[in-house]
Amino acid sequence: MGGFTKEIQEQIGFNTIVMQVGSHDTASAVASVPFRDENAVYISSGTWSLLGIELDQPNTDLEARNAGFSNEGGCNGKITFLKNIMGLWMIQSVRKELNDAYSYPQLAELAQTSRTFPSRVHVNDHSFLAPKSMIAAIRNYCEKTSQPIPKAPGELAMVIFGSLADSYAQSIRQLESLTGKICTGIHIVGGGCNNRFLNQLTEKATGLPVYAGPSEGTAVGNLIVQMLENKAFSSLTHARQVIARSDL
Repeated sequence: MGGFTKEIQEQIGFNTIVMQVGSHDTASAVASVPFRDENAVYISSGTWSLLGIELDQPNTDLEARNAGFSNEGGCNGKITFLKNIMGLWMIQSVRKELNDAYSYPQLAELAQTSRTFPSRVHVNDHSFLAPKSMIAAIRNYCEKTSQPIPKAPGELAMVIFGSLADSYAQSIRQLESLTGKICTGIHIVGGGCNNRFLNQLTEKATGLPVYAGPSEGTAVGNLIVQMLENKAFSSLTHARQVIARSDL
């Protein structure tokens, strides 16, 4: 993008080259995804889940808009065709209501012990966006839909994780219908990729292999674009190959 203005140089005492990276955190996160092929799906998993695929051109079909998909600018001239859906906000809220008595790994372990608990919720329902009590919102939804009401922390966690996995599966089916692609796998980046139990549920719900990492996708994506500018990598594909071989 060039260097600093003279005014800035005078204030800080030096000049440098400013590089343009994926300026939205999702764009940088997607840049870090070590795609195995062009039909692989990504999920940038954190408080929210950004699920999508890279395209060369935007998809402006009415069906895509009605399904909640959007086109965002990505790195290297790509389009990140994605759907913004619920992420770990629900379990974060439940953990807070439980006075942080359990760590996230402990909640995942408790969910595994309750993995046969059958109730599921529509995670994108407005009742889960900003409820006074997430626990009450989940229980009320289950009651209204004539499902067993979760009581123990493990049951609540299982409802959340199972419902997220089902939501991912539904969104991938929509994505395939909208793009004509047959998805071959799921790359999960961001902090949510560390939830191995959710990854297992996602594999089961989608029937697709899940590849986890990097967990600091946004930071890694930002870094590799800067490294590309400095010729540390020959291409974004090269950078992603290095990431795939790393422990990130």
